[in-house]
Amino acid sequence: GGGGSGRGGSSGGGQRRPSPDLFPKNAPGSGVIPLGKAKFPDASSKYLWIIAFYLNSSDKCQAMKGDFVKFEAAAKGTFKIGAMNCDRSPADLEFCKKHGMDTRH
Repeated sequence: GGGGSGRGGSSGGGQRRPSPDLFPKNAPGSGVIPLGKAKFPDASSKYLWIIAFYLNSSDKCQAMKGDFVKFEAAAKGTFKIGAMNCDRSPADLEFCKKHGMDTRH
């Protein structure tokens, strides 16, 4: 009998293993502010915000990270740039759905 664990391979990575957050708090070289359901700007905010809702586990979202960080650097001082990881928790996922985020991968 064989004892293999599936197809695997070294390039695929563990899809079930959570990836490091794309926009971690206090990341060097990035002014993108990580947001969540508990910390999210509303109409009373004194700043204008541009917010990216993303799925940390999505290849497409991971691919946009560099462009979003460049955009934040170019917009610095004009408005705040935030990023909402919809994969962080079930509550955050529901919050993203409520705001119109397509949460299918």
